[in-house]
Amino acid sequence: MPTSCERETIVAEKRQVVIVGASYGGLIAGALLAEAGMDTLLIDENDLVGQPGGAVPYNGYWIDWSHRDARGTRDCLMVNFREGGYGWMAAERCGAQVRSIGPTELKAHVIPGGQIAIASTDSPAAAAPYLSAVLALPEAKVAKFFEIRKELKETSPEESIRLRDVRFAEWLPTLGDDEMAAAYRGLATSMYSIPPEETSLGRFIENYAKPSLRVSVADDDEVGGMQGYMEPFARVIRSSGGEIRLNQKLLEMSVTDGTARGILVRDERGFVTEIEADYVIYAGIAYDLENYVSKELIDESWWQRAYSTKKHELPTTALYLGLKEIPRKRDGVLEDWIGWNRLLVGDDRTYGGGWFIPSLASKRSAPEGKHLLEAVYGGPASYGNGKKALDTLLEYIKAYYPGIESLIEWQQVQYHTSPSTTGWSFSGSERVPVQGPLQGLFMVSSTSEVQGSYQEIEAHAALLAADTILEQTTNMGQPVAQVSGVVGR
Repeated sequence: MPTSCERETIVAEKRQVVIVGASYGGLIAGALLAEAGMDTLLIDENDLVGQPGGAVPYNGYWIDWSHRDARGTRDCLMVNFREGGYGWMAAERCGAQVRSIGPTELKAHVIPGGQIAIASTDSPAAAAPYLSAVLALPEAKVAKFFEIRKELKETSPEESIRLRDVRFAEWLPTLGDDEMAAAYRGLATSMYSIPPEETSLGRFIENYAKPSLRVSVADDDEVGGMQGYMEPFARVIRSSGGEIRLNQKLLEMSVTDGTARGILVRDERGFVTEIEADYVIYAGIAYDLENYVSKELIDESWWQRAYSTKKHELPTTALYLGLKEIPRKRDGVLEDWIGWNRLLVGDDRTYGGGWFIPSLASKRSAPEGKHLLEAVYGGPASYGNGKKALDTLLEYIKAYYPGIESLIEWQQVQYHTSPSTTGWSFSGSERVPVQGPLQGLFMVSSTSEVQGSYQEIEAHAALLAADTILEQTTNMGQPVAQVSGVVGR
């Protein structure tokens, strides 16, 4: 046995690619690389893949906005998972079998008054009820609203990048119409761009004016809720010879001469494993890298970009109701809306949170015959203020579903600290490049500087990182597949 002065040799292993974080972006990158034949290891400190953007099991239900200890952005609906989207493209390329229900639109509810309208922006006729009832835009101005949107949609890619530095606070007064400005301000708020005055015009053009935002729900055979978008990529990694290793906490990143050479991780017993790798993908919040790499090794300008998202971080407070059956609306009809319901309060249409019933589309979200309602408030609030907002929301839900109290079998309140929602999707913050600040390091998360919003940021970053690695490791000229985009900017 070794004496107290002796040290056992640290267990070392060699991989082509090691990915830190089994988040949505980490799983996509891992699936693309493993399916292409790369020796890929994905590690995560949690006990379940897909965190924090996935879901966790709870007494036969699947709870979104989880895991408590995961760092990163969360959601309970997937944005723009459809043909041509980055997540959809990644699934097609690696063979991930994602069954996605939708896309659907947002239904807005206004109190007091009780107006309800679907947030369609496909045509002036379809949008008029939403714009007038919900965003208080006179019907006579709906056509003008679409003229402005058409002008924004025709903006060139180069011009939209330039306009990222223009904030709504500067742009809205140029519309020359207070009611029109209020409508666009309300749209920004509905997309979690808080405060709306800080919304980047360029990001708004890229992520809303050109593609319409739509949400969808996964309906997986084995897992429920958002986990249905995570597990299919994990299955590809495992079936392609890659490895996923959970309960592995990152201790530090190995750096030599400005190059990332691998990582050191600890398991739940504290046992250390040294992993050497040709490439390291960090699928976490960019500024958290300071916990694993000496700040002096990375240029200060990179750290400034890494921290630029911090001021847009938001916590979330959520309420879960386990229901014994589908509730009926106040008109007596059973609820069948699988999309999101958003509550807007008062004449200024203040954001009041929202809800949906995932089990209407995701059959594993709740035990057979049961249903799950999720109500969420995401905003710059403490737990107490978030809970207060949920109390108001619950009052409305009870009025909207008059008999729901008799259907509730259990309820739980959930709270996640910042960063929880991707409040910077529409901000002008210049995020970090996918090509990391060290050679051989790639940054794949919602804090990466790529096209897209919400989860599409992670998916696009994962595609670019995987393509770059494949291109650098092949001698055949072209990578397996290519996604247009800029890796570093």
